[in-house]
Amino acid sequence: MAMAGLAFTCLERTDLNPNLRLRITRAIKTVKENILKAQTPEGSFGNIYSTPLALQLLMTSPIPGVGLGTACFNTRAALLASLPNGAFQNALMISQLLPVLNHKSYVDLISPDCLTPRVMLEPAMVTPSQTEAPEVIQVTLTVPSVLPRYTHSIHVPAGSSLEDVLKKAKELRGFTYGTQATLSGPYLTSVMGKVVGEREFWQLIRAPDTPLLQGIADYRPQNGETIELRLVAW
Repeated sequence: MAMAGLAFTCLERTDLNPNLRLRITRAIKTVKENILKAQTPEGSFGNIYSTPLALQLLMTSPIPGVGLGTACFNTRAALLASLPNGAFQNALMISQLLPVLNHKSYVDLISPDCLTPRVMLEPAMVTPSQTEAPEVIQVTLTVPSVLPRYTHSIHVPAGSSLEDVLKKAKELRGFTYGTQATLSGPYLTSVMGKVVGEREFWQLIRAPDTPLLQGIADYRPQNGETIELRLVAW
């Protein structure tokens, strides 16, 4: 929704469709109002990963009123609070976040200011220990959507991604999966030979019933967690 609003804003600013200007302006207003209605008490719009684009749109041409300023302030605070926890690891998500940290949006690319100082995300410098062996964690992987149900405990180094867990499970045999490359990272298309059908997807669940907001390449399970791969329809 936010990306559509940004696209409409580009059309409005370039004035390529003067005959549709009123309808475009009305569409932008509707999208912004719907985004504001979706704000959570924590300040996010939807979830933390859909928030940067939503905030970009709200920053382009604010709707009059004190409420919008408060909403944007709370949202920016929520985004900044998520950074120390390493919430943003995916390149696409980072590309949506960086403009917000610089008080910009994708719309500003129409006429970029290349001399303005930039806010950058610096990678954390980690010095590997030369003496200590890497910690090994246990993650239980379960797939209730196939028969017989697959459930197995997988041991991987601490800090491994869920994709690493799937690869290890595949190495141990008895588990198969397939992915498709997307801009957001690998998308799970099949598990144990069961391919997603039309209007289906493999949902990632942290037991007992918490949907994961990150994909298999970005989520890093903790020791003792149970991860369920659940085929759901929408």
